[in-house]
Amino acid sequence: MAVIKADAYGHGVLAVAKALTAADGFAVARLDEALQLRQAGIKKPILVLTGFALTSEVPVFADNELDAVVHSEHQLTLLDKARVKRPLTIWLKINTGMNRLGIDPSWVDDVYNRLSLSEKVRQPIKLMTHLSCADDIDNQETERQITIFDRTVDGKNGEQSI
Repeated sequence: MAVIKADAYGHGVLAVAKALTAADGFAVARLDEALQLRQAGIKKPILVLTGFALTSEVPVFADNELDAVVHSEHQLTLLDKARVKRPLTIWLKINTGMNRLGIDPSWVDDVYNRLSLSEKVRQPIKLMTHLSCADDIDNQETERQITIFDRTVDGKNGEQSI
């Protein structure tokens, strides 16, 4: 999945998306970026890394077949309140140490079960985390985060992404 948020880091989101024909899908930061890709005819999966922020956005995700990251309990409430015509693909983001967004590992079982029981969520749920210093190969934090992620997702179905 190619991350092309922030106008493909200033290179032009549409031009970059159309050039990356080998990409399995795209990740963007916000809903408006995803809608721009869909309106331009991009059919590949599109993941919105911030997920939805309002109840009214949830059906927009469903109607446009956009994947959403769920990283907070607030988003679960929005999902519960929303009306959708089809289930959404959800990526459950686990905070393993980046400490920017994500569900604390101690809450993941409850959140995962809640999403698993929701008719608004396409199964299986996808599981993800974000490494805080993956570019520093000597930093032990990366191994610690991978260990936390592996322990947290053990026994859970669904694709995994780090």
